[in-house]
Amino acid sequence: MPPKVCFSCIPPQTEMARLTLGLLACSLLLLYLILESKASFTALAGWRPEDIPPQMLRQKRAAPDEATFNWTYVIDIAVNGSSGVIAALNNISLPVQLNNITQISEIQVTTACTPVGAGEQCRCQEGFAWPIESCLAHGACDVIAEGVCTCINGRPADGQSCQPIKSLQAEVVLEVEVELHLIDLATLETLRARLENSSFPLALSPAVEITDTNITTVCSPFGAGFQCTCEDPYRWPCDKCLLHGSCDNITDETCGCINALPPDEEYCQLSQLSPPVVYEYLTTIELQTTNVTVLEELRSILDNISYPFPIDSNILISEVNITTVCSPFWAGFQCRCEDPYRWPCDKCLLHGSCDNITDETCGCINALPPDEEYCQLSQQIPLNEIEVILSVTLDLPFIAELSNPTSSQFMDLKERLEANYRSLTGFRSINVRGFSAGSVVVDFTIRTTTVVDAELTAANDNLGQSFESSFFRPFTSPDPITFPSPVYTGQNRTLTCGPPPPQAGIEVVTSVSWTLATNPVQNRGRFQITSSATDSRLTISNLVPSDRGAFTCTLVSGALRFIQHGSFTTTTLLAAPVLLVNRESNAVCRGGVDTDTPRRCCVQLPYIPQWVGVTPVLESVEQGNNCVQYDYRLNCTIPTNTTICRVINHPFEASSRLNIITAAAVLCTNTLYGEGGLGDESSPGCDIGFEGERLAVCQASGVWLTQTNTCILTRINNLLTQSEYNTICFMLISYRYFLFSSFQSLNQNSVPMFVANLSGVVSDNQDQITNSPVTISAIVDILINVGNVSTIIVEDTMQSILNTVDVIVGDDTIGSWADLNANQTLNTSSLFLSSMETITQFLSGDDFSVATPSILLNRTQFSDSFMADINSSLVINLQNTNLTDTFITTITFSTLSNVLPPRTNASFNASQDANATGPEILINAAVVLIQLNGSRALQPNLTLSYRKRNPSLTEDPQCVFWNFQLLEFQGGWDEEGCTFVSDVDDVVECNCDHLTSFSMLMSTGLPPGAVDALDIITYIGVAISIVSLVICLIIEALTWKAMTGNPTSYLRHVSLVNIAVSLLIADIWFIIGAAITSETDPTETVPLEACSAATFFIHLFYLALFFWMLVSALLLFYRTVMVFSHMSKATMLAIGFSLGYGAPLVIAVVTVAATAPQVPQGYIRDNNGCWLRWEDTFALLAFIIPAGVIVFINFVILIVVLTKMLRRGVESSHSEEKNTLLVILRSVAILFPTFGLTWALGVGVMVAPRNLGLHVTFALFNSLQGFFILVFGTLMDPKIRAALSRTIPALNSSSNQTRTTSGGGSSTGRWALLNRIRGRRDVYHVTSTGNTSSSNTASESYLNI
Repeated sequence: MPPKVCFSCIPPQTEMARLTLGLLACSLLLLYLILESKASFTALAGWRPEDIPPQMLRQKRAAPDEATFNWTYVIDIAVNGSSGVIAALNNISLPVQLNNITQISEIQVTTACTPVGAGEQCRCQEGFAWPIESCLAHGACDVIAEGVCTCINGRPADGQSCQPIKSLQAEVVLEVEVELHLIDLATLETLRARLENSSFPLALSPAVEITDTNITTVCSPFGAGFQCTCEDPYRWPCDKCLLHGSCDNITDETCGCINALPPDEEYCQLSQLSPPVVYEYLTTIELQTTNVTVLEELRSILDNISYPFPIDSNILISEVNITTVCSPFWAGFQCRCEDPYRWPCDKCLLHGSCDNITDETCGCINALPPDEEYCQLSQQIPLNEIEVILSVTLDLPFIAELSNPTSSQFMDLKERLEANYRSLTGFRSINVRGFSAGSVVVDFTIRTTTVVDAELTAANDNLGQSFESSFFRPFTSPDPITFPSPVYTGQNRTLTCGPPPPQAGIEVVTSVSWTLATNPVQNRGRFQITSSATDSRLTISNLVPSDRGAFTCTLVSGALRFIQHGSFTTTTLLAAPVLLVNRESNAVCRGGVDTDTPRRCCVQLPYIPQWVGVTPVLESVEQGNNCVQYDYRLNCTIPTNTTICRVINHPFEASSRLNIITAAAVLCTNTLYGEGGLGDESSPGCDIGFEGERLAVCQASGVWLTQTNTCILTRINNLLTQSEYNTICFMLISYRYFLFSSFQSLNQNSVPMFVANLSGVVSDNQDQITNSPVTISAIVDILINVGNVSTIIVEDTMQSILNTVDVIVGDDTIGSWADLNANQTLNTSSLFLSSMETITQFLSGDDFSVATPSILLNRTQFSDSFMADINSSLVINLQNTNLTDTFITTITFSTLSNVLPPRTNASFNASQDANATGPEILINAAVVLIQLNGSRALQPNLTLSYRKRNPSLTEDPQCVFWNFQLLEFQGGWDEEGCTFVSDVDDVVECNCDHLTSFSMLMSTGLPPGAVDALDIITYIGVAISIVSLVICLIIEALTWKAMTGNPTSYLRHVSLVNIAVSLLIADIWFIIGAAITSETDPTETVPLEACSAATFFIHLFYLALFFWMLVSALLLFYRTVMVFSHMSKATMLAIGFSLGYGAPLVIAVVTVAATAPQVPQGYIRDNNGCWLRWEDTFALLAFIIPAGVIVFINFVILIVVLTKMLRRGVESSHSEEKNTLLVILRSVAILFPTFGLTWALGVGVMVAPRNLGLHVTFALFNSLQGFFILVFGTLMDPKIRAALSRTIPALNSSSNQTRTTSGGGSSTGRWALLNRIRGRRDVYHVTSTGNTSSSNTASESYLNI
């Protein structure tokens, strides 16, 4: 075990040569101390000093302490011994004085090596470790962590021992860059907030900690590319600003935004303040005086000034010299130079020297130089280079190539600038710092040795004439614009710019401009600018999150510019908390008993709500919704209670008033508005994420009537404020705001990012938006504003717009649009369509298409003619336009019928007449918007072929367009300029002579509400029919044995039972089919698989109904006409079931096989219920033809049987069989005309769809077939009634008392009638009395034909 021992030895101060001996002596003394220690004697038994090999002793000397000349040595000693050595060493009391000059100050055991197998393992003691080199060289026997290990497999050959961990683990600072890909801006804001609220350093492990985390760069889509903006205090270096193009100002050779994603994955860098640039100017001053004394005094003053002489904190005068003194001489002037200045040779020769010319200079000339030059230094000392910073706005369109310093466009403009300024005295070069948008703004620097104002002005004027440009010299303030913070959205704030410092050179401000993120801010609406001669103030009202960003103020005075920056950040402009409380509600006091009423208050994160004056223990926090609730103990003696909810640590609060009413006063009850009495008001808070208010009043009808509902999604409201016109006067009418405005803060450059943000918000909150009319109306206003500021809209921008539109026109918004359209003072739907037409005008780019689930946009270039088939629902044919290379844009809306009401001049006038009745008008085709770019004066030959959305509508097709001026500018459908051409195969063709938004209207053929009434009649009738059929089957079951005594009766009842079963099953499947289509709109495609199954069984069992009726008719024909023929019961049953079920099954299967493969839904209808298809495949004929044939056959049989019976009677040996045949005859005679009439009425409905009487009659007869079977097939059969009375004892008494008299009386009348019809008398002698029930029953049944 090698213990590490540190001690101090004080060797003789006279002989440094004895150091080696001293070290050896100290080592031996240390060993002696160990041997003499009682505590370690036992542990060291068997250990001898001579056992220490010389190579195991290592000495290390430290520098002496010069004050005391003490020497400190660290000696590593390897000791072979047992584990007790460590304990012995640890028990030694330190320091140990060895002698008067040497002491041991510290002993540390560092390493313990023990045998393991054939080798050994060396483990470090606490606080020590092996360096990584030893761990790798010998192999670690534990984990290598943080660059060290504490155990190795072997002993180092050089005698090395474990080292202090602290000496091995040097601190390493790493800078890690993490790139996040986000599509939700809210996530970015949350990340900012969490980073700002985190405390650093943050320990990840005992050896690793995070000292700081900052967001450096935020990149977001902009137009067709990206913009990467730096977070404070990071900036882009100058080379990136020039390479990719700066989207803000370049200051201090840096910028805060570039127009690209750097391909080398570089990010914004920490802004390092560069040392101020020192400019040296040589200024020439001309002083005109006639007093020589003034000149001498000036010389004296200048000689006594100590240089440099400060003017202010930024300007120093380094030297002032008099160079030239000119005075009158005869008729001219002489100009003499002061030492050490001289006239150059050319001036001496040109004007004449008045002294000697030496060294090609002279000291005096006989003239005043006309070019205002003066004497120069006799020694030509090169002047320091001067940089003149200029900025110029060129009247040129900005192009992306100007952002690339290597592009030909960039180089061309730079060369033109150089050519313009190359003639300046001392010109060296021009450095173009960058071009930016705003026409073309050029920032550049002229490097020159001198500045001649006249020359510079002339060069600027010359450039102004070439480019129609304007120049200015900027001065950027080092002090930012400040304001009190934090600020909340919805509040007002004033930003103050200036006054400019003296070095800016501005004495009087002549004009002012403000920008927000490079977008100009106008002095209107939310932004009010007030200026004076020295400063400017920008007041922003109703702050919104989009106001976050960099503000720039520019004060102008001639060519001078004072520029000052400021910004709203996420920490200085906070989203205002929205408190959601029931501002007014009612609580019922029942029986005078005090009860608890919950009071709830919510606010969005990260704010925390709190009820004022409520004990915290009474509050309960809802974790998921960030709400607090407490139970208010109701006191029936106090009529009202007002409580305030506030936001902790923020100046926001809302009051909640609770009105106490009695139970007897309660009139209105609603889950939203609660309970209330007549005239009571209730104002529940908006839902979470919304802002605004709701107010309802309890009416005498017991219904809460909504008076106000302005609840709007907060994020949409912020976007509306950002986009809307700045001069705003608004009037709240029900669900929306009318805006009367003149300026918009939204501009062309910000539209792409704005609509992308809008699309994201709409997508994230789709469920809330579709159920909020106010929010939908706000989105329409936003689209109007986007259209008003747009000049160019590209494909990506249009995709974002249509993604938004797709949500607000979807099927989920039908209820919201119904509310909006119900108010005749609004025209939201018309405004929406107008906004789409406006936006479409500004589409730009080559051919492209944009698709959403319910919208399809196509932009196509064409010449002369154009044709397009849009999703097989619409064909557009535009012919002979004489146009060349023109773009046509079409937008097809499949769900715009949810938005645009089907109102026309006629329908609107009819809706005003309370007594008016007529068919309902529906939009029965897609709505298509068609525009030609730049060709509004064209009168086209336009043909539109619409596929009907609801093929069942066939009445009055109208070819229409949306006329925005109709109905006092509410807008409506108009036929002017459009002509109906044809209606063939569910395709309506129209011809129009103008371009706008088109569709096709059709009539339902029935007055409003008639369809619903017919549905009610049908469902009630089917229900009665099903109940009747069940009763029929029960009666048949009860009387089966009594009624099947002979073969004819048996087969008759088999037919009746199967007719009832077939119709019952058909009715059940009819209800199933109605349930399948109940969730779909009449114009929507029905579910294929489910509806096909329902249609198959309805078809099968309706056919079975007819075929079993045919079996009954054939049985009647067989037993009446073919009297002497005999057929067994089994044969007749086989024939009956083959016809009754076999034939319908074959027909139904063949129909499916023949029609289903032809078109996607060739077997069933596309919409409006589950039934056989008529168009294309004519599958409906598989029912019409068999049913029609059977009806015809049955009528023929009926006529034949009646003819035979009236001529010679019923020939049968059994009176009971005669009775059965007559009952069959009666059933056929009554039921088949009824069924035939039913389906004949169906044909009548198809021929005259507007005849309401036919519709009602058809609905009644068709739905009550089961009732007819019960009455005419069962209950009117006296034998069944008799058998039923015998089966049910309670019916016997009344039946026996009336049978004889009723039978006799009625029979005589009916029999006489038959005799009159036949022209014969007394053919049959029928007895009115009898002893047996059977004969009596037979007689009664026969006579009651």
